[in-house]
Amino acid sequence: MAQARIAPETILGIVDASKKQFDLNALSPGTKVVLAWSREKLEALKVLISGKQELHVSSDSDGDWQADLIEHEVKIELTAFFGEITSTLWDSAVAAGMPVDLIYTLSEVFASQVDFSRELNVHDAWSILVEKQMVGKQQVGFGEILAAEIQKHGETLPAFRFIVDGHIGYFDDEGNSLRGKFLKSPLRYNRITSHFQKRRFHPILKVSRPHQGVDLSAPTGTLVRVVGDGKVIQAGRFGGSGKMVKIRHDGRYMTAYKHLSKIGPGIKVGSEVEQGQIIGYVGQTGLATGPHLHFEFYEDGHYVDPLGKRFPRRSSIEANRRPLFLKEVDRYRKLLEKFKKQGVT
Repeated sequence: MAQARIAPETILGIVDASKKQFDLNALSPGTKVVLAWSREKLEALKVLISGKQELHVSSDSDGDWQADLIEHEVKIELTAFFGEITSTLWDSAVAAGMPVDLIYTLSEVFASQVDFSRELNVHDAWSILVEKQMVGKQQVGFGEILAAEIQKHGETLPAFRFIVDGHIGYFDDEGNSLRGKFLKSPLRYNRITSHFQKRRFHPILKVSRPHQGVDLSAPTGTLVRVVGDGKVIQAGRFGGSGKMVKIRHDGRYMTAYKHLSKIGPGIKVGSEVEQGQIIGYVGQTGLATGPHLHFEFYEDGHYVDPLGKRFPRRSSIEANRRPLFLKEVDRYRKLLEKFKKQGVT
Protein backbone atom coordinates (compact mmCIF):
# COMPACT_ATOMS: atom_id res chain seq x y z
CA MET A 1 0.00 0.00 0.00
CA ALA A 2 2.86 2.34 0.78
CA GLN A 3 4.31 1.68 -2.68
CA ALA A 4 1.00 2.94 -4.09
CA ARG A 5 1.60 6.17 -2.10
CA ILE A 6 -1.30 5.59 0.26
CA ALA A 7 -1.02 7.54 3.50
CA PRO A 8 -0.11 5.53 6.65
CA GLU A 9 -3.28 6.63 8.46
CA THR A 10 -5.38 5.34 5.55
CA ILE A 11 -3.59 1.99 5.61
CA LEU A 12 -4.16 1.69 9.37
CA GLY A 13 -7.84 2.52 8.91
CA ILE A 14 -8.22 -0.21 6.29
CA VAL A 15 -6.41 -2.78 8.47
CA ASP A 16 -8.52 -1.90 11.54
CA ALA A 17 -11.79 -2.03 9.59
CA SER A 18 -10.90 -5.45 8.19
CA LYS A 19 -9.84 -7.16 11.43
CA LYS A 20 -13.21 -8.73 12.17
CA GLN A 21 -13.37 -10.17 8.65
CA PHE A 22 -9.73 -10.98 7.91
CA ASP A 23 -6.34 -10.12 9.40
CA LEU A 24 -4.51 -8.34 6.58
CA ASN A 25 -1.22 -8.85 8.41
CA ALA A 26 -1.59 -12.57 7.65
CA LEU A 27 -1.47 -12.15 3.86
CA SER A 28 1.18 -14.07 1.96
CA PRO A 29 3.58 -12.57 -0.58
CA GLY A 30 2.06 -12.71 -4.05
CA THR A 31 -1.50 -11.93 -2.92
CA LYS A 32 -3.20 -9.72 -5.52
CA VAL A 33 -4.76 -6.42 -4.40
CA VAL A 34 -6.95 -4.32 -6.71
CA LEU A 35 -7.27 -0.59 -5.87
CA ALA A 36 -10.12 1.68 -6.99
CA TRP A 37 -9.47 5.43 -7.19
CA SER A 38 -11.65 8.51 -7.68
CA ARG A 39 -9.97 11.86 -8.32
CA GLU A 40 -6.70 10.55 -6.90
CA LYS A 41 -8.42 9.38 -3.73
CA LEU A 42 -8.55 5.72 -2.78
CA GLU A 43 -12.21 4.71 -2.47
CA ALA A 44 -12.11 0.92 -2.37
CA LEU A 45 -9.91 -2.11 -2.66
CA LYS A 46 -10.35 -5.81 -3.30
CA VAL A 47 -7.97 -8.38 -1.80
CA LEU A 48 -7.95 -11.73 -3.62
CA ILE A 49 -7.19 -13.88 -0.57
CA SER A 50 -7.69 -17.12 -2.48
CA GLY A 51 -9.81 -18.49 -5.27
CA LYS A 52 -12.48 -19.08 -2.64
CA GLN A 53 -12.38 -15.74 -0.77
CA GLU A 54 -12.19 -12.02 -1.53
CA LEU A 55 -12.09 -9.14 0.92
CA HIS A 56 -13.90 -5.99 -0.27
CA VAL A 57 -13.07 -2.77 1.61
CA SER A 58 -14.73 0.56 0.75
CA SER A 59 -15.02 4.08 2.14
CA ASP A 60 -18.44 5.45 3.14
CA SER A 61 -19.65 9.06 2.88
CA ASP A 62 -18.01 9.93 6.20
CA GLY A 63 -14.66 8.56 5.06
CA ASP A 64 -14.87 5.49 7.33
CA TRP A 65 -13.83 2.11 5.99
CA GLN A 66 -16.18 -0.87 5.82
CA ALA A 67 -15.09 -4.45 5.05
CA ASP A 68 -16.97 -7.49 3.72
CA LEU A 69 -15.60 -11.00 3.24
CA ILE A 70 -17.00 -12.60 0.10
CA GLU A 71 -17.14 -16.41 0.08
CA HIS A 72 -17.44 -17.86 -3.42
CA GLU A 73 -19.53 -20.96 -3.96
CA VAL A 74 -17.21 -23.92 -4.41
CA LYS A 75 -18.37 -26.83 -6.53
CA ILE A 76 -16.73 -30.24 -6.48
CA GLU A 77 -15.62 -32.08 -9.58
CA LEU A 78 -13.46 -35.21 -9.73
CA THR A 79 -10.12 -35.78 -11.35
CA ALA A 80 -7.34 -38.37 -11.16
CA PHE A 81 -3.56 -38.58 -11.24
CA PHE A 82 -1.44 -41.56 -12.29
CA GLY A 83 2.27 -42.19 -12.21
CA GLU A 84 5.07 -44.74 -12.43
CA ILE A 85 8.13 -44.60 -10.21
CA THR A 86 11.29 -43.70 -12.10
CA SER A 87 13.28 -42.47 -9.09
CA THR A 88 10.93 -41.54 -6.20
CA LEU A 89 7.21 -41.18 -5.61
CA TRP A 90 7.77 -37.44 -5.11
CA ASP A 91 9.42 -37.02 -8.52
CA SER A 92 6.77 -39.03 -10.35
CA ALA A 93 3.95 -37.13 -8.60
CA VAL A 94 5.49 -33.76 -9.49
CA ALA A 95 5.88 -34.96 -13.09
CA ALA A 96 2.16 -35.86 -13.09
CA GLY A 97 1.29 -32.31 -12.08
CA MET A 98 0.33 -32.93 -8.46
CA PRO A 99 0.77 -30.02 -6.02
CA VAL A 100 2.95 -30.48 -2.94
CA ASP A 101 0.04 -30.55 -0.46
CA LEU A 102 -1.64 -33.37 -2.37
CA ILE A 103 1.58 -35.41 -2.44
CA TYR A 104 1.86 -35.09 1.34
CA THR A 105 -1.79 -36.13 1.72
CA LEU A 106 -1.20 -39.23 -0.41
CA SER A 107 1.81 -40.19 1.71
CA GLU A 108 -0.29 -39.77 4.87
CA VAL A 109 -3.02 -42.09 3.55
CA PHE A 110 -0.48 -44.94 3.35
CA ALA A 111 1.74 -43.80 6.26
CA SER A 112 1.14 -47.00 8.25
CA GLN A 113 1.47 -49.29 5.21
CA VAL A 114 4.34 -48.00 3.06
CA ASP A 115 7.65 -46.25 3.75
CA PHE A 116 7.85 -44.29 0.49
CA SER A 117 11.57 -43.64 0.90
CA ARG A 118 12.65 -47.30 0.82
CA GLU A 119 9.78 -49.61 -0.17
CA LEU A 120 8.98 -48.35 -3.67
CA ASN A 121 11.09 -49.40 -6.65
CA VAL A 122 11.41 -48.31 -10.26
CA HIS A 123 8.31 -49.35 -12.28
CA ASP A 124 6.07 -49.48 -9.20
CA ALA A 125 2.95 -47.43 -9.94
CA TRP A 126 0.33 -45.36 -8.15
CA SER A 127 -3.02 -43.69 -8.87
CA ILE A 128 -5.42 -41.42 -7.00
CA LEU A 129 -8.98 -40.20 -7.42
CA VAL A 130 -9.40 -36.76 -5.86
CA GLU A 131 -11.93 -33.95 -5.48
CA LYS A 132 -11.24 -30.82 -7.54
CA GLN A 133 -12.57 -27.55 -6.09
CA MET A 134 -14.02 -25.17 -8.69
CA VAL A 135 -15.29 -21.57 -8.56
CA GLY A 136 -17.03 -21.05 -11.87
CA LYS A 137 -14.64 -22.45 -14.46
CA GLN A 138 -11.54 -21.80 -12.36
CA GLN A 139 -9.91 -24.51 -10.26
CA VAL A 140 -9.08 -23.15 -6.80
CA GLY A 141 -7.75 -26.22 -5.01
CA PHE A 142 -8.16 -29.88 -4.18
CA GLY A 143 -10.38 -31.56 -1.61
CA GLU A 144 -10.32 -35.10 -0.27
CA ILE A 145 -8.57 -38.07 -1.84
CA LEU A 146 -11.43 -40.53 -2.49
CA ALA A 147 -9.41 -43.53 -3.61
CA ALA A 148 -5.79 -44.46 -4.22
CA GLU A 149 -3.74 -47.47 -5.22
CA ILE A 150 -0.07 -48.30 -4.82
CA GLN A 151 1.27 -51.13 -6.98
CA LYS A 152 4.36 -52.33 -5.10
CA HIS A 153 6.42 -55.32 -6.23
CA GLY A 154 3.39 -56.72 -8.06
CA GLU A 155 1.15 -56.28 -5.01
CA THR A 156 -1.74 -53.78 -5.12
CA LEU A 157 -2.40 -51.74 -1.98
CA PRO A 158 -5.80 -50.01 -2.26
CA ALA A 159 -7.22 -47.17 -0.16
CA PHE A 160 -10.81 -45.97 -0.14
CA ARG A 161 -12.21 -43.02 1.79
CA PHE A 162 -15.16 -43.75 4.07
CA ILE A 163 -16.70 -41.83 6.98
CA VAL A 164 -17.09 -43.73 10.25
CA ASP A 165 -18.66 -42.05 13.29
CA GLY A 166 -18.19 -38.67 11.64
CA HIS A 167 -14.46 -39.20 11.04
CA ILE A 168 -12.80 -39.67 7.66
CA GLY A 169 -10.83 -42.88 7.38
CA TYR A 170 -9.15 -44.94 4.66
CA PHE A 171 -9.74 -48.66 4.25
CA ASP A 172 -8.67 -51.47 1.93
CA ASP A 173 -11.22 -53.14 -0.36
CA GLU A 174 -12.25 -55.53 2.42
CA GLY A 175 -13.00 -52.73 4.86
CA ASN A 176 -9.85 -53.03 6.99
CA SER A 177 -8.49 -49.72 8.27
CA LEU A 178 -5.20 -48.56 6.75
CA ARG A 179 -4.31 -46.75 9.95
CA GLY A 180 -2.04 -49.09 11.87
CA LYS A 181 -0.93 -48.88 15.47
CA PHE A 182 2.33 -47.29 14.24
CA LEU A 183 3.49 -45.27 11.25
CA LYS A 184 6.09 -46.91 9.02
CA SER A 185 8.56 -44.08 9.64
CA PRO A 186 8.87 -41.00 11.87
CA LEU A 187 10.03 -39.02 8.81
CA ARG A 188 7.97 -38.53 5.65
CA TYR A 189 11.01 -38.83 3.36
CA ASN A 190 14.42 -40.09 4.40
CA ARG A 191 17.39 -42.26 3.51
CA ILE A 192 18.53 -45.09 5.76
CA THR A 193 22.24 -44.68 6.48
CA SER A 194 22.60 -47.37 9.14
CA HIS A 195 20.41 -50.39 9.82
CA PHE A 196 19.71 -52.24 13.05
CA GLN A 197 22.86 -54.34 13.66
CA LYS A 198 24.28 -56.55 16.41
CA ARG A 199 27.73 -54.99 15.86
CA ARG A 200 28.71 -51.80 14.06
CA PHE A 201 31.90 -49.72 14.08
CA HIS A 202 31.05 -46.38 15.71
CA PRO A 203 32.51 -43.54 13.56
CA ILE A 204 33.20 -41.26 16.56
CA LEU A 205 34.03 -43.66 19.40
CA LYS A 206 36.09 -45.88 17.04
CA VAL A 207 34.84 -49.10 18.66
CA SER A 208 32.49 -51.87 17.57
CA ARG A 209 29.24 -52.07 19.48
CA PRO A 210 25.56 -52.89 18.81
CA HIS A 211 23.55 -50.41 16.74
CA GLN A 212 20.15 -50.92 18.31
CA GLY A 213 18.15 -48.61 16.11
CA VAL A 214 17.86 -47.20 12.59
CA ASP A 215 19.61 -44.05 11.35
CA LEU A 216 17.47 -41.94 8.99
CA SER A 217 19.33 -39.24 7.10
CA ALA A 218 17.48 -35.96 6.51
CA PRO A 219 18.33 -32.23 6.53
CA THR A 220 18.52 -30.39 9.85
CA GLY A 221 15.08 -29.12 10.80
CA THR A 222 13.13 -31.93 9.10
CA LEU A 223 9.93 -32.63 11.04
CA VAL A 224 9.99 -35.72 13.27
CA ARG A 225 6.59 -37.38 13.89
CA VAL A 226 5.71 -39.73 16.72
CA VAL A 227 4.83 -43.07 15.16
CA GLY A 228 2.00 -43.90 17.57
CA ASP A 229 -0.19 -42.58 20.37
CA GLY A 230 1.47 -42.46 23.78
CA LYS A 231 2.99 -40.48 26.66
CA VAL A 232 6.36 -38.71 26.81
CA ILE A 233 8.58 -40.35 29.44
CA GLN A 234 11.85 -38.53 28.57
CA ALA A 235 12.53 -35.21 26.83
CA GLY A 236 15.81 -33.32 26.95
CA ARG A 237 19.53 -33.73 26.39
CA PHE A 238 20.97 -37.14 27.26
CA GLY A 239 24.75 -37.49 26.70
CA GLY A 240 25.70 -39.08 23.39
CA SER A 241 22.03 -39.27 22.37
CA GLY A 242 21.90 -35.48 22.24
CA LYS A 243 18.43 -34.00 22.42
CA MET A 244 16.02 -36.91 22.69
CA VAL A 245 12.34 -37.72 23.14
CA LYS A 246 11.21 -41.12 24.41
CA ILE A 247 7.58 -42.28 24.22
CA ARG A 248 5.74 -45.07 26.03
CA HIS A 249 2.92 -46.25 23.75
CA ASP A 250 1.40 -48.90 26.02
CA GLY A 251 2.57 -51.63 28.35
CA ARG A 252 4.43 -53.31 25.52
CA TYR A 253 5.92 -50.74 23.13
CA MET A 254 8.22 -47.70 23.45
CA THR A 255 10.08 -45.56 20.88
CA ALA A 256 13.00 -43.09 21.11
CA TYR A 257 14.03 -40.23 18.78
CA LYS A 258 17.65 -39.06 19.16
CA HIS A 259 20.11 -36.36 17.96
CA LEU A 260 17.28 -33.80 17.56
CA SER A 261 18.18 -30.19 16.82
CA LYS A 262 15.16 -29.08 18.80
CA ILE A 263 12.31 -30.69 20.74
CA GLY A 264 8.81 -29.86 19.50
CA PRO A 265 6.59 -27.26 21.20
CA GLY A 266 4.73 -28.54 24.25
CA ILE A 267 6.68 -31.81 24.33
CA LYS A 268 7.71 -32.53 27.93
CA VAL A 269 7.63 -35.45 30.36
CA GLY A 270 4.02 -36.42 30.95
CA SER A 271 2.69 -34.97 27.66
CA GLU A 272 0.13 -37.09 25.80
CA VAL A 273 0.93 -37.35 22.07
CA GLU A 274 -1.08 -38.57 19.10
CA GLN A 275 0.17 -40.55 16.11
CA GLY A 276 1.70 -38.19 13.53
CA GLN A 277 2.21 -35.31 15.98
CA ILE A 278 5.44 -33.31 15.57
CA ILE A 279 7.69 -34.06 18.55
CA GLY A 280 10.98 -32.63 17.29
CA TYR A 281 13.29 -31.73 14.41
CA VAL A 282 16.20 -33.60 12.85
CA GLY A 283 19.60 -32.44 14.06
CA GLN A 284 23.16 -33.44 14.93
CA THR A 285 23.31 -33.19 18.71
CA GLY A 286 25.27 -35.67 20.82
CA LEU A 287 27.58 -38.20 19.16
CA ALA A 288 26.57 -37.65 15.53
CA THR A 289 28.73 -37.10 12.45
CA GLY A 290 25.94 -35.52 10.41
CA PRO A 291 22.27 -34.51 10.60
CA HIS A 292 20.08 -37.59 11.02
CA LEU A 293 17.47 -39.18 13.27
CA HIS A 294 18.43 -42.21 15.30
CA PHE A 295 15.13 -44.07 15.81
CA GLU A 296 14.79 -46.85 18.37
CA PHE A 297 11.91 -49.25 18.91
CA TYR A 298 11.35 -51.33 22.05
CA GLU A 299 9.06 -54.31 22.51
CA ASP A 300 8.60 -55.76 26.01
CA GLY A 301 11.68 -53.79 27.13
CA HIS A 302 13.96 -55.14 24.37
CA TYR A 303 15.36 -53.37 21.30
CA VAL A 304 13.76 -54.59 18.06
CA ASP A 305 14.26 -53.74 14.40
CA PRO A 306 11.17 -51.73 13.32
CA LEU A 307 11.83 -52.15 9.59
CA GLY A 308 9.51 -54.69 8.04
CA LYS A 309 7.78 -55.44 11.35
CA ARG A 310 4.01 -55.82 11.08
CA PHE A 311 1.76 -54.26 13.71
CA PRO A 312 -2.00 -54.54 14.36
CA ARG A 313 -4.35 -52.33 12.36
CA ARG A 314 -7.10 -50.18 13.78
CA SER A 315 -10.76 -51.26 13.72
CA SER A 316 -12.51 -52.34 10.52
CA ILE A 317 -15.87 -51.22 9.12
CA GLU A 318 -18.79 -52.76 10.98
CA ALA A 319 -20.80 -55.44 9.19
CA ASN A 320 -23.98 -53.35 8.93
CA ARG A 321 -22.11 -50.65 6.98
CA ARG A 322 -20.14 -52.92 4.69
CA PRO A 323 -22.73 -52.98 1.86
CA LEU A 324 -22.59 -49.15 1.61
CA PHE A 325 -18.79 -49.22 1.77
CA LEU A 326 -18.51 -51.88 -0.95
CA LYS A 327 -20.87 -49.86 -3.14
CA GLU A 328 -18.54 -46.85 -2.77
CA VAL A 329 -15.50 -49.02 -3.56
CA ASP A 330 -17.13 -50.18 -6.79
CA ARG A 331 -18.01 -46.60 -7.78
CA TYR A 332 -14.51 -45.27 -7.09
CA ARG A 333 -12.85 -48.09 -9.03
CA LYS A 334 -15.07 -47.47 -12.04
CA LEU A 335 -14.21 -43.75 -11.92
CA LEU A 336 -10.48 -44.47 -11.73
CA GLU A 337 -10.75 -46.81 -14.70
CA LYS A 338 -12.72 -44.17 -16.62
CA PHE A 339 -10.03 -41.54 -16.03
CA LYS A 340 -7.30 -43.99 -17.05
CA LYS A 341 -9.05 -44.58 -20.37
CA GLN A 342 -9.36 -40.82 -20.87
CA GLY A 343 -5.62 -40.45 -20.29
CA VAL A 344 -5.93 -38.02 -17.39
CA THR A 345 -2.56 -37.56 -15.63
